[in-house]
Amino acid sequence: MQGNEQIEPPATPEEGYHLTDDITDRTIKYIQDTHSVAPEKPFFAYFAPGACHAPHHVPKEWADKYQGEFDMGWEEARETILSRQKDLGVVPNDTELTPHDSVVPHWDDLSDDEQTLYARMMEVFAGFLEHTDHHIGRLLDFLEEIDELDNTLVMLVSDNGASAEGGPSGSVNEMHFFNNIEENLEDNLEAMDDLGDQSTTITTRGDGLGPVIHRSAGGSAKPTAVV
Repeated sequence: MQGNEQIEPPATPEEGYHLTDDITDRTIKYIQDTHSVAPEKPFFAYFAPGACHAPHHVPKEWADKYQGEFDMGWEEARETILSRQKDLGVVPNDTELTPHDSVVPHWDDLSDDEQTLYARMMEVFAGFLEHTDHHIGRLLDFLEEIDELDNTLVMLVSDNGASAEGGPSGSVNEMHFFNNIEENLEDNLEAMDDLGDQSTTITTRGDGLGPVIHRSAGGSAKPTAVV
């Protein structure tokens, strides 16, 4: 939506279109237009990319950058990520991970197929997050170019985390959850090569440890708006 008008994307996902690219371009243009006309006038921009809410749609090359990075499993990944956050000063040094939930399987207890699938889902999640970070960086670089970065208050707000409809093994169609239709690992394995494209939606597992997959009904993507 632009103003009160519905507009069509300039290209299809198959042609390389991604919403985050588009809204970044538009946000830069809006700020540029305002700054050109009235450079002393303050502006407010609500920049709302889709990451990392489901659906996790990201160009394949971004997910592929993380190939093999999560093969150690979610338990070791959590430790590694927390350690890095402490090193970066994101969290206090005395921060501790929440205890392992007894209903969540340990990574080493999963089958080879489960490990392969869940590792790929984490790769897609990471690629989606970095893809978004890249475009936030584009926006900040533009503010620096017009000499407004130091004069701009930037607030980064996160969305919710794990989603219960993911369940323990994921879903190829989130409508199954709402209609109490049981699914299985084999369905998700069949969709693994499509993870990240517009035919699937991925969300974190219901327990918040590992990503799971939803296949969109009709293959449609869920849009995110910029206000």
